Amino acid sequence: MPESQETAHYFSDASLCDEQIEEVDVTYGFVVDKLIQGWPKFHQTAEKGVIKSVTLEKTTSIGCKPNMIRFIATLTTDEVLSAVIKVTSSMTCSIPGMPAAKPKEVSEKRDKDISEAQRKLHDGEAEFYQRFSGESAIPGFPIHEIYYSRKFSDNQTEDAYIPPMLILEDLTQVTHTVMKELAEDQVKSIVKGFASLHKHILCMKDEKWKDFLTGMNSDKMLMEKMAPSVDKGIEYFGDIYRRLHRVMTGEFINYATNDFSLQIGLPEMLVHGFNPANVLFSNAEPSSIAAFADFQLVFLGSPAIDLERVITLASHKYKDDPEARSKFETDNFAYYYEVLSRKMAEEGHELTFTPEQLKRSYQLSKVICAARNMAIYANSIKHLPQMPGAISEEHMKGWQDYVVAGGNEAVQILQQEAPEWLDE
Repeated sequence: MPESQETAHYFSDASLCDEQIEEVDVTYGFVVDKLIQGWPKFHQTAEKGVIKSVTLEKTTSIGCKPNMIRFIATLTTDEVLSAVIKVTSSMTCSIPGMPAAKPKEVSEKRDKDISEAQRKLHDGEAEFYQRFSGESAIPGFPIHEIYYSRKFSDNQTEDAYIPPMLILEDLTQVTHTVMKELAEDQVKSIVKGFASLHKHILCMKDEKWKDFLTGMNSDKMLMEKMAPSVDKGIEYFGDIYRRLHRVMTGEFINYATNDFSLQIGLPEMLVHGFNPANVLFSNAEPSSIAAFADFQLVFLGSPAIDLERVITLASHKYKDDPEARSKFETDNFAYYYEVLSRKMAEEGHELTFTPEQLKRSYQLSKVICAARNMAIYANSIKHLPQMPGAISEEHMKGWQDYVVAGGNEAVQILQQEAPEWLDE
């Protein structure tokens, strides 16, 4: 992909401009051109000194197996500027054993290999960043700054194929994730972030924000993927599994996520699909969130879903103390509702639903969590002994006991809220 002379002059060696980033099928010059256009700091800094070297590093992210490439430019002034290029892995055009293809041939091959689902995931995330960044940013719900985005639905030219990608702010060196045990102030920060997101959506004057949502619920996708072997659960959980069998289906996920909440009067909400890997905490201030990340799997559902996910995950440390767990849930639930109510009032709006309505949907979200844990256990238990790292029998028994406790709680919730989904 040829670069202009204007872009080339930002490099100490103009030939660097045409160096290829094979993983994403673009050149250094292409990336620099987009950073100059989309990131004022990059433009201002590059005017003071040209780029003497570029380093690429692979990094990781969850979602639909994206490639994440750190693009690190070192200037002659010894200043370093970096960005992250994100592209779903199967969107790359590197084809082992094949000669270099012409742009149109590459485009046709790539289009054939990429599923419609992956297209939707990428385009949905790109649309999210376009709608909710810059001047349209959501107060209290930080996300990566975006410098450039291209969707599958964007038109391609006959003589060049530009792969769909995102070029984002690089936070890898200044943030961290917490995968095992969130501190209570970190939980509060996440809950407050979701309250800010929900306030923003509820106060929007139109519903155009729904247009880009793919409808690809991650829980539904997981259940459908595990369906062929999910019946193994009866071997480990017996009667509990038999009674909950019908909730381990895409039909129940749809019901609990959308139908039930609408029936009881809750508004439809943009659901992030919380995963601890999707929240980046600041290294300088560990309780402060630098960014919520990965919006490939955002979907339409109840405002209780993300709330339940973070509280359930964080309350795991109280699994042997039901009283402490109940207090932790109650406190964070009340905190969410208080923050949301206050933020709505500041905008001159009132909440149209009560804590009781939200709690009912929250309870049904806990059933999804129990079903998810049961399905994961049933599908992965036979593989664990062969996985690297010793997993003690005691640990396995503890995990099974935790899943059983969640299953028993799910039965009680369904008896109260949706007995038609229980098998007798």
